[in-house]
Amino acid sequence: FTTWLVPFLVLTLVHFLALGAEIGGLCFALHLVTGLPTPVWALPVAAPVWLFLWRTSFSAIENSTSLLGLLTLAFVVAAWQHRPPTGQLLAGMLPTLPHHDPARYWFIAVSLLGAVIAPYMFYFYSSGAVEDKWDESYIGVNRGVSVIGMGFGSLISVGAIVVAAVVLAPRGIQADDYHQAALMLTTAFPFWGFMLFTASMGIACLGAATEVALSMAYTTAQTYGWNWGEDQIGRAHV
Repeated sequence: FTTWLVPFLVLTLVHFLALGAEIGGLCFALHLVTGLPTPVWALPVAAPVWLFLWRTSFSAIENSTSLLGLLTLAFVVAAWQHRPPTGQLLAGMLPTLPHHDPARYWFIAVSLLGAVIAPYMFYFYSSGAVEDKWDESYIGVNRGVSVIGMGFGSLISVGAIVVAAVVLAPRGIQADDYHQAALMLTTAFPFWGFMLFTASMGIACLGAATEVALSMAYTTAQTYGWNWGEDQIGRAHV
């Protein structure tokens, strides 16, 4: 336990920071819709998220966030509707170094890398593997899930970048904050575009918040030898 204490404290801090960021993203999505200050939504958002985790089964959490996440396909549909030039689209997919503002470029690159290889993902996923008693026969399935999952996320990201380049860049909008970025879907979806953006943002943050919170619960329970698992109920549910 002594050897694990320092990494556990560091990991707990990372969990809290990531969870705070995801709850903040949910609050900001509500701010975009209502106009109320973002801090006003902190407790009204955190309390339902906690209740959702405490009273809902693991399968319900997993299925609901996954199905709601399909809403982000709106970025792919919008990118398709705008018909970007194929040559420029393919050229933009080639890895290149920035021609301007390199500090901002590398800041974003490091942030994305950290988001993809976040420590809590390993603890969350490995806890599920231990609980479900996976063996070597699951390696192929997990590879498939990883490829499909990362491919889906990459497709959504490419769609968002294409839409931003086609809609915002010609208007001189650099999308320095989400107030500007929220306009990117309004051309493809004049009536629902703004709501689709805010809903996609909120759903993505909700899914990440549940994952981070469950990872923190698993890590804490395993550290102190508490009962943990998706089938635990009442006080034993962690």
